[in-house]
Amino acid sequence: MGSAHMCGRFVIRSGTAKGAPAGIDLETYPTKIENGRAPISLG
Repeated sequence: MGSAHMCGRFVIRSGTAKGAPAGIDLETYPTKIENGRAPISLG
């Protein structure tokens, strides 16, 4: 997967805002797929 995948006006991998209506970057968290699930660490 490349970093060009976009969701709305944000880059999925980095959370970078790419234009209106997004005004600020999103915080992102490391993820991985385990047994069909995507557990996340919020710390």
